[in-house]
Amino acid sequence: FDENVKMTKKVVEMAHACDIPVEAELGQIGKMGDSDEPGVALNRVKESMAVPEEAVKFVELTEIDFLAAAVGTIHGCRTPFAKLDIPRIEKIRELTGVPLVLHGASGANDEEITKGIAAGICKINIDTRIKMQFTEKIREMIKTNPQEIDPRKILGPAKESAKEIIRDRIKIFGSSGKA
Repeated sequence: FDENVKMTKKVVEMAHACDIPVEAELGQIGKMGDSDEPGVALNRVKESMAVPEEAVKFVELTEIDFLAAAVGTIHGCRTPFAKLDIPRIEKIRELTGVPLVLHGASGANDEEITKGIAAGICKINIDTRIKMQFTEKIREMIKTNPQEIDPRKILGPAKESAKEIIRDRIKIFGSSGKA
């Protein structure tokens, strides 16, 4: 905790001097190992979630603008099995008053994310899901067009596929027309 505060304060000082907002993590947001079973990964996540009272102290000491608290998700998770700790999200939002960010949201299903939004999540990171969609389309294009050597004809459809998942997520997150 202390080292996180120390490093985050330095970042905030530099960023805020340039009118740049800062988002910081608190707790240990899980990271999916290549050989992890869902149960093993979830147990690690449960042991390292953000503590609401520490979140208050962290926000006060660092003066961050956005808080990515560990609330049950896992970075790099390819299967949506994460269970968000909704009461924890509500409590952290209530106590800190800062916008909350959900890192590792690719590992949570739509219902969990919708509950998280209702509890106070304002920003959702889904990088793994987008990368999976993009690379899956590349594999498909290469398999169905093995003689194709023009990268634009392979990457173009992959880019469009990524856009589709982004549009879908925007709708599901209730963010259409809010940008």
